[in-house]
Order: sequence, then C-alpha cells, then structure tokens
Amino acid sequence: MSAKLVGTGFAVSREFINKIGGWNTLTFAEDAEFSAQCAKNAERVWWVPEAITYDEEPVSFKQSVTQRKRWSSGVMEVARLSFIPMIKQINRQNRKYSIDFIMFIINPIVQVISLVPTAYYIYKLLYEGEFMVLLCLGALSYSAAAIGAAFLSIIIGKRSIKILKSAVMFPVFLLSWIPLQVLA
Repeated sequence: MSAKLVGTGFAVSREFINKIGGWNTLTFAEDAEFSAQCAKNAERVWWVPEAITYDEEPVSFKQSVTQRKRWSSGVMEVARLSFIPMIKQINRQNRKYSIDFIMFIINPIVQVISLVPTAYYIYKLLYEGEFMVLLCLGALSYSAAAIGAAFLSIIIGKRSIKILKSAVMFPVFLLSWIPLQVLA
C-alpha cells in the first residue's frame, strides 16, 4: 500500500508536482491533502526509514492538544473535499490507493461515531448497577495498554524513566484524541 504524508519530512519529485499541475493544496492539513492527491493519481508514497528530519515538537500537553486539534480539523476538511472523489475512483485502476486513503480519512469520523455505543454501554453499566464491571474493564484496558507500551520500551532498549512515564501515560494521550475529534 502507500504510506501517508503526515507532518514534516517528505520529498516530492518535480515530475509528480508537474503531473498534478503544481502544489495546489487548499487546507491547513496540506500533508493529508497532498496524500489524497497522490492516491487520486495512483502515486505510491514510500516510507524511507533511513531518512532523518528535524522538527519542533510540542513540549507540553496543552501545545499537543492545540496541534492535534488543528490536525483533526484539517483531516476532516480533507475528508470533506476528497471522500466522494475517492469513492468514485474505487472502480478505476488505482482502487487500492483510493480504498487505503478512504480508510485514513474516515478514522476521525469513526472515532466520533464510536462514542454513541460507548456512551450507551456506560449508561447501561452505571444505571443498571454494574459500575464495578465498568471500573474493572477500564482499569484492565488501561493497565494492559500501559504495561504493553512499557514492556515494548524495555525490549527495544529504551529504559529511561521518561520513556516509561510516557508509556504509562500513552493510553491517556490516545483517549485525548476523542474530544479533539468531536471539537473538530
């Protein structure tokens, strides 16, 4: 399949830029929008693991929230612009790129929609006297994710306390995407 352009550190051939009529993105998620243009033109995006890029990253959770809200809004705008054209291309030769990109752009929307059955399930558990079941399931899910992330950091040789702290907080980071998707 094709990698996605997400953030800093990608190169594009002049031939491809000329083929699509120049750099013509409209949204503030130009990386996701350009990925859509690649998918539309059956241009595979390659992951280059040896590539090194330098970028400023948010250093606080608040900065991360601001940045990720912008990303979420941008990807949803790209979805609005490119979902129907991608659906129309499924019957063409580049169907695998179209389907792959559709799966990418619907992810934020699916996360928001998933709140409906989740809220219903929580409501049923809370109001039918099953609060302890909910609490245990939540604690078990969080623990499994945190322990798994911490275990992986140890396996790959990253034994610093900062890495382990990040691994333990990773489930919170993942959950923080849901309100961002709703706001976007």
